[in-house]
Amino acid sequence: MSQLNDRVYDTNVGKTGVSLDRVRKLFHGSAQVLVKPGSIFSYGEGQDFYYFISGIEVPYFNQVSLYTGDTDVLEEALAPFYARKVVHSVYLGGAALAHAEALKEKGYTNKGAVPLMAYALDSNADHHQLPEGLTLVRVETQTDLEVARKIMVDTYGMTEEIARSYTEPTLDDPNAFRYYLVAHGEPVATAFFFRTDKSLGCYDVATLPSQQRKGYGDELMKAVFTAHAAMGDELVLLQASDAGQHLYRRLGFQFVEYIQGWQLEEVERMRRFTHHEITLGEYKLRPIVDSDADVVIPSLNDEAMVKWMQMPSPYTEVEFQASQKRWKNRELAGWSMEWGIEKDGVLQGRIAVHHTDWIEKRTEIGYLTFPQSRGKGVMPTVLRSLVEFLFEEYKFERIEVRTDTRNVASRRVAEKAGFTLEGILRRNYINAGEITDDAIYAMIRSDLAG
Repeated sequence: MSQLNDRVYDTNVGKTGVSLDRVRKLFHGSAQVLVKPGSIFSYGEGQDFYYFISGIEVPYFNQVSLYTGDTDVLEEALAPFYARKVVHSVYLGGAALAHAEALKEKGYTNKGAVPLMAYALDSNADHHQLPEGLTLVRVETQTDLEVARKIMVDTYGMTEEIARSYTEPTLDDPNAFRYYLVAHGEPVATAFFFRTDKSLGCYDVATLPSQQRKGYGDELMKAVFTAHAAMGDELVLLQASDAGQHLYRRLGFQFVEYIQGWQLEEVERMRRFTHHEITLGEYKLRPIVDSDADVVIPSLNDEAMVKWMQMPSPYTEVEFQASQKRWKNRELAGWSMEWGIEKDGVLQGRIAVHHTDWIEKRTEIGYLTFPQSRGKGVMPTVLRSLVEFLFEEYKFERIEVRTDTRNVASRRVAEKAGFTLEGILRRNYINAGEITDDAIYAMIRSDLAG
């Protein structure tokens, strides 16, 4: 126990170890072995998240692991998957567990928790001798790779095509170690390891169904430990399945942390808004860009804006840039898009779709008119035209406007645009520290025929 803790956690007492953040990076970073010329895989990382994408229509082969509670980082981490419109898995660890409800609302399914486990290699202790009749083979040729791959295919039930797509890129990598165990002349088990520094990420541990419960998994892993301890490697890291945990505990692995798994298996939920520019009569909707800051920042410091929009006051260049990033991430994540409203080259206000549910075919619109454009009928006209566009182009069935019950101007815009007041959500929103009531307006597709 102490040996592993010394290597996995900083103890701040002068011991040579690595922090938990470092362990996460070592393990998830090992996925970079899959990124080779011609490979279907891509890898990336950001602030406390790591991901890889294959494009294979299996959630396991497209996944991101996240360790921060920052909602903007969540959207940034999900964006590559929505851009590719591919089913995927999301793993939440540490502070990222705060995102569980958000993922549920997005349509993700909870698949339970899996542990990150670690084993500290020790050349003095790891010197296992295989019993007679067993042989460990390191995969170094195409023929060997085909043997190991067949074990994976037969064990996991995956297709040969999928198995080939992610095993081929690792064959000639000096830091990649794929092994299989031969028992009395028959290949029975396999495992894959990738070295980062002196740590090994462990994957693809499989024993043929017909050969399970004979101890072959134990023998394979012990033989690998012996080989790599002699090479000077210090740590083995893996995520364990429910079935695999019993094996790894027997071998001496210790739990580092649990991470919660979520999957999105419906590509329909990853639909996105693709119209960055829309012409609505005399108005043009187009993206807000950095050069708009000179108009946007003073407008959002207007007293009426501050009162209703729950924005920092004073609203600065820093907040403007942060807002630009947030909207871009939300757009890539598939549930929103923001436009500036322009007429005769002059910015009149902003309008956005958000909280979109592609399965239920509904979305919500938010809007604000800049001070110099108020009272000119800009927003009711634009709102009505945009609603008609969204019903036609994106086939929504329901579009909502939600606003503070006391915001008379905003409510008037919704009413003039043809929205129907459906009710009041009491104590539904926090604005400037005060819990407020929201008026809910809606328009459904059939309303356009009226």
